[in-house]
Amino acid sequence: MGGVMRHRGIVAGAALVAASLTIGALLTETTFGVVSHLPSIPPPLASGAIAPIKLPRTQPAPINLSIGFESPRVEGSTPEVESIDLELSRHITFETAGLPSCSSSQLYATDTPQEYCPKSLVGRGSVASEIRKPDGTTITLTGHLLAFYSLDGHRSLILARVETGEPLPLVYVIPFTIRNAEGSFGTDLSVSTQAMAGLQGKCATTNPYCFYSPHKLVGIYDRISSFEMSLHRTFRGEGGRASFVSAVCPAPRGFRQVNLPIMDVRLNYLSGPPPLSSVVVRRCIASR
Repeated sequence: MGGVMRHRGIVAGAALVAASLTIGALLTETTFGVVSHLPSIPPPLASGAIAPIKLPRTQPAPINLSIGFESPRVEGSTPEVESIDLELSRHITFETAGLPSCSSSQLYATDTPQEYCPKSLVGRGSVASEIRKPDGTTITLTGHLLAFYSLDGHRSLILARVETGEPLPLVYVIPFTIRNAEGSFGTDLSVSTQAMAGLQGKCATTNPYCFYSPHKLVGIYDRISSFEMSLHRTFRGEGGRASFVSAVCPAPRGFRQVNLPIMDVRLNYLSGPPPLSSVVVRRCIASR
């Protein structure tokens, strides 16, 4: 799947604009949590931003998109995440035609993927997780994230390669499928239940603290306490210079700014209620 991945109707409809305006002109940074009917698991806390915030009304312009979430601890532990859906505003679009692809096997095969697949690098970030050891105990690890574009058949992916440090240097890859979404949001970055359960890791280096046969450790990376990823890449596309992520500011005529729902984070927990979500809203300014 190449080309521009754009939900129908990039310019806001009257209903969406009206809804945005009712949030309030003074509202610039807000996160809304959807209350769970099972209070044992609080909703995740979404985070997100776009830069610059001054954008054209109709013609998409390159942006840096920062997205993330925090999953609250419950009874001393972070609940297991079964699937992840990061639904992005219909006013944010992705361009992939002409962008080189990097495979998951390539990301596992090297300690320097940014040199191995430099033209596929589309973002950076960090992930904090509780890793379960074979003896049942957990270690809290923070890993450096490098995001790469990948084309698997007809599927466009963002492969988030996470590398942790001491006391347990591991490498694992979280595969986000880029797909069109319905409703208020236009693009969905999703990690399915099957993909989460199948995440594999390996030792980043030969280290005495690594588990035995670490590459066989499957499905132990699901207790994600925090996730942050910033996406930005310009490249030579099929029609000239292109941007991996672009956006417009859908302020109606007569208004210079509007509150834009950037992202809806939806997490499915392994033992919990239906997906819990949290929406982050940011202000944008129409440049013309």
